Amino acid sequence: MKNALIKITAVAMAFTLLGTGTAVTKTIAPQFDTSITAHAASCNNCHGGSYYMKTEYTDWEYVGDGISWYYSPLVGRMLPRTYKVYQRTVKTYCTNCNKVYSEYTEERREYW
Repeated sequence: MKNALIKITAVAMAFTLLGTGTAVTKTIAPQFDTSITAHAASCNNCHGGSYYMKTEYTDWEYVGDGISWYYSPLVGRMLPRTYKVYQRTVKTYCTNCNKVYSEYTEERREYW
C-alpha cells in the first residue's frame, strides 16, 4: 500500500512539473504560456475601485558568461568554473491604470 501511494504521488508531481512552462503547457493551455501572473492587494492610485495588482515575468535572456573559482581538495589548488548568466525582468502594476509599482531584474547562473 505504501509503495502504491508513493508511485501515485510521484506521477502526480511529475505531471505538475511537466505543466510548468514546457511543451505540455503549449499543447493543453497555450493562453497561459506567455507569463506567470499573481494578484495581490488593490491599487492605491485607482480611487474607489477594486482593481488588482499583476506581476509579469519576462523570459530568461542570455547575457553572457562568467568565471568563478573554487578550491579543489583533490588537486590542492583553486580551479576555475565557468557559468552562463541569464536575466529576466519582474514588473508589478495595476490592471486598471497600469501604474508600475515595482520593477527589478533577476539573475540566474547555470554552471557547466
